[in-house]
Amino acid sequence: MLYTCDLVCWGAASPAAFQSFLSMLERRSGRRVTTYAHRGAGMRSHGSEIATYADGSRESGTTSTLAWRRIWYDRLCRESCYRCGHHSTEHPGDIIIGDWWGLRRFMPELDDPWGVSCAVASTSRGLALLRDSSGALELAATPIADVANPAQPMLEHPPERKGRDAFWPELYAHGFEAACRSVGALGPERAAKDLVKKVAAAFRGHPAKDPDGSSVNSAWEGAPKVDFDELEARGEYPVAFAARNRDDGVRRRSSSGGVYHALASHVIEDLGGVVYGCAFDGDLRAVHIRCETVAEAERCMGSKYSQSDMGDSIRRVREDLDSGRTVLFTGTPCQVAAVRAACANLEGGYPHDR
Repeated sequence: MLYTCDLVCWGAASPAAFQSFLSMLERRSGRRVTTYAHRGAGMRSHGSEIATYADGSRESGTTSTLAWRRIWYDRLCRESCYRCGHHSTEHPGDIIIGDWWGLRRFMPELDDPWGVSCAVASTSRGLALLRDSSGALELAATPIADVANPAQPMLEHPPERKGRDAFWPELYAHGFEAACRSVGALGPERAAKDLVKKVAAAFRGHPAKDPDGSSVNSAWEGAPKVDFDELEARGEYPVAFAARNRDDGVRRRSSSGGVYHALASHVIEDLGGVVYGCAFDGDLRAVHIRCETVAEAERCMGSKYSQSDMGDSIRRVREDLDSGRTVLFTGTPCQVAAVRAACANLEGGYPHDR
């Protein structure tokens, strides 16, 4: 059986661009970067990116470490991503997961400082996988229109250019740092804006929440229980949920609610299957890896914001399916579409269910 889980995607930056960003950090700091966490130490850090250097020091919330966030969304969408047909709610995966931007508008009582995911079941097998993994998840059903909203543009409409191409000629001609400066992502003006934001945030203080999150937990406990029998009988897709992992520790290490961890754990521990996902290698390059244990699958947690190298993953997925293993493949929509196409003739693959 092949389960596919694709991520909300607005285009993935090129690996070369991300490596250029890391090189810029190293030049500006004079130290070698060993890790770079896009979302910091959990959502309660307010998403502040953290660079860790070879000498053990860390840099967070600076103009340099925040530069990648400022450009990856608006500037680094590649030409192929503008032509990709896997946007809006027409994703190819059984399940779509990602941050639920706009949650505070539609379901504010469920807002969690560690992050909440949108989980969209696009097929019957996707809904079945969510149901089978629901022991580790808290789920609240919601209309798909609430999830695909202006705050979640990756599910509402394809990418739009809006003059973003200006970054690339500067990148090719003068390098990454110069390109960032040309669009205001670096330099004295940007540093001044960062300082003003820090002062304003300190003045306002953190949003009012119980330190132990008890008010949020009570809201989740009081949310209506999901009737999977009714949803499966209705057979109407996509079906959308607000979702978070029940384990605080998992959510703390996740980018958005920890849904991937629940799905991967179920496939590995309960079904004896394997999981494929994106992880950083020793050189901070995004690569797809094959995971036989939950510990291996945990390497794939967290956002990468860089296109991964698939390597021989498609061949190995086919081999696992051919040997009767259950497979969960997670990746960007275009990667999921490639895996599904390559495995369509295998029992348990697509288009036929086992």
